[in-house]
Amino acid sequence: LTSAADRALARAKQELAYGQARSAERNSQDVFFALGEAMSQSLDPLETVHNFGEAIARSLGIEMCGLWRVQDDGVLSQITEHITGGPLADVSSQMTTMPPITVAELEESGLMKPYPVYIEDASVSDVMPERFRRLMPAHTWFIAAPVPTVTSGLLVMSADHTRSAPPAMSLVLAIARLAGAALGNADAYQRAQTRGEQLAGLAGVGGLLFGDGEYEDRLGAVAKRIVEVTGYPTVTLDTLDPAGERPFCRNVYGRQADGAELDARDMAAWRSMRPALREPAVADFLKKTNKPLIMDDPVTQAPPAYREFIEQMGIRTTAVAPILWQGEMLGMLYFASCRPGAFGDDDIALMHSIASQLAPAIRVVALHLALETSYRDLKDAHLHALLRLAYAAEARDPYTECHLQRIRAHALAIASRM
Repeated sequence: LTSAADRALARAKQELAYGQARSAERNSQDVFFALGEAMSQSLDPLETVHNFGEAIARSLGIEMCGLWRVQDDGVLSQITEHITGGPLADVSSQMTTMPPITVAELEESGLMKPYPVYIEDASVSDVMPERFRRLMPAHTWFIAAPVPTVTSGLLVMSADHTRSAPPAMSLVLAIARLAGAALGNADAYQRAQTRGEQLAGLAGVGGLLFGDGEYEDRLGAVAKRIVEVTGYPTVTLDTLDPAGERPFCRNVYGRQADGAELDARDMAAWRSMRPALREPAVADFLKKTNKPLIMDDPVTQAPPAYREFIEQMGIRTTAVAPILWQGEMLGMLYFASCRPGAFGDDDIALMHSIASQLAPAIRVVALHLALETSYRDLKDAHLHALLRLAYAAEARDPYTECHLQRIRAHALAIASRM
């Protein structure tokens, strides 16, 4: 009898475990179905992210779900949040009035790990930052899972134990990876949209080289337009002198690390420096690669002549883009930032597009000046030829010899008397 009872109990436990596993499997399938449906509701990736957060909360039956992203300064910013109701709605509104949380604070408390972190009761756990812990209702579980994106993110879930049980950590991890894919799509969409707007704003920027005034002033106008459209802190434009009178022409536009405009003395010092355009090794390398060169440590990577100035200005990242036309080096674009790692792959593509757009304009300016010089020389030669013919005709008759010279002397005398 005992053996039969044991077998029956074991069978019941197996059936219960199987039923729980099937229930968890069905629950996971329901969640993934809801997430897939949310991601297909809109072609706008930003709206898809919001739908994604709502689908997580509704399919799991939890009170709160949010997605956060780490900004460049290490502060977390909220991308989306969905609250189905309950005390957590008041908690969320109070959290928005508090100082934002940072990655350093999360890592120190233990809330940000490479794996999901589960808190049984967020109102008493030391893992929860103190200013948020005192707002959390009692008996509220809390989960924070890392979201793998280009910039780190965090998936947050929470609910009262009496309202909803916490999901399995394996399910949370899978949801976080899907959230990373959704955020990645949103980032790619946003970058493509921004780049399209920037290229539209820079359309015809080469036309500024054909305005009035000195050529270097027009270079400054081009640099200013690039800064205004792209948001890059400092842009320098070097070109060969189209008139052939100087070794190079340069102008710069931008701001310092504190946001103030570049000092006039600093600008003059920078403009007087020998450009990389005149460095054969640098010019040959950029001509071969034909793409922007990023320097994340310009103090040590830049040529020695520039290092003191770069360190003095607090520049942490630089980029040099060659301006090529049919294999000929016409100029260079310099981009500088006081922020480490300021330029990425999207910036390289944008810089290359700007350089490609400026190349034909610079070439046309040089051809235009060459044509003007040729026309002026031709005009002078034509005038001299006429004068020589006139002198030759006068020389044949002693009565008319030097007639032109006498007329010119009379004209000058009359003009000076008037």
